[in-house]
Amino acid sequence: MFSQGLVLESEGSLDEAEEWYRQMAIADPSFPGPRRRIAALRVARGKIDEAIEGLCRYVDVYQADGEAWYKLGELYLAQGAVDEAIFAFEESLVEDPASLTRTLALAEARYSRGKKEEGDLHLAKKYFAQAIEISAGTNPRALMGYAATVNRLGTESGDDNSKALGALVSRTLVADYKTNSPALAQVVADFVSASSSV
Repeated sequence: MFSQGLVLESEGSLDEAEEWYRQMAIADPSFPGPRRRIAALRVARGKIDEAIEGLCRYVDVYQADGEAWYKLGELYLAQGAVDEAIFAFEESLVEDPASLTRTLALAEARYSRGKKEEGDLHLAKKYFAQAIEISAGTNPRALMGYAATVNRLGTESGDDNSKALGALVSRTLVADYKTNSPALAQVVADFVSASSSV
């Protein structure tokens, strides 16, 4: 029965597919699939506000759906609602605290908001460090995010553990860029040396 909606989607009949999913959601309120597809269809048609509204209702019922919380966070970011995005990303991590994608999303949102009174940069540093750990130090976004956060924090950047991780980040990023993008290696070396000197 659910597959009929997918068939309608594949044929480009998005309005009919949404109506199909709406009827399924009414017929079986305990099945989350139709509500998620309705939100996806709204995103596909550029109806971001409606998708957010639908996902908010969805996570009110299915609070443990980390993927839905993550998608909601992405949609909030697309609308410039960083505070709401941070909340949604935090909720997404409850379901899967070892998710690299979700950890990076939260770290980047905290870094972007950068409110001192909320401790955003210190939390961003913590989440970037967690992403480095999850990826075993191989994710360039996590490494560069950590270096940028330490650079932005300046002398507030922290303790000996932070300095040790900063040195590891610097070595790893510079080595990675020397191997994969030699033209940018010096720029990265200058950036991380500025980060590690604070």
